[in-house]
Amino acid sequence: MTRSLVCLAALFSLTACGPSPETELQQFRDNFGPFEDCGSTSPGQCGDDYETEEALAVGACLQEAYDTCTATEATLIRPTVEGDPITWTFFVVPAGEGCDVVRFTDTTQDAFGPNEMTRERCAGVVVGDAEETCPGFDAEECQAELVY
Repeated sequence: MTRSLVCLAALFSLTACGPSPETELQQFRDNFGPFEDCGSTSPGQCGDDYETEEALAVGACLQEAYDTCTATEATLIRPTVEGDPITWTFFVVPAGEGCDVVRFTDTTQDAFGPNEMTRERCAGVVVGDAEETCPGFDAEECQAELVY
């Protein structure tokens, strides 16, 4: 029993001591940048108080970067029902004859979420009133690459 508890404690200490989300993002910037900045938007939860105009402006910038294959970054922060922030950081990355969209999703501040950082490679950018984007922007057709 004691040996099991020691092993379990060691496992938790390894996962808790991994790189921070900001470190992971900075490593990505260092490896694939420099990136132009479309900005960051925190439009709130979907509903009456949602700041659509700012979210659409940041999304339009990201869409233009994708269309012109310009290395660019944009951030979207939305609160959970409890108010914990979920952060999506999008990168347009020139790759070969086209561009990739890479989306990082940071749920490490969500008390009831998976508490992880994921990275996905996506086929493009969606801007507008699509159900999944809660008027604003998102990436489409994403495939998971890594989970931190």
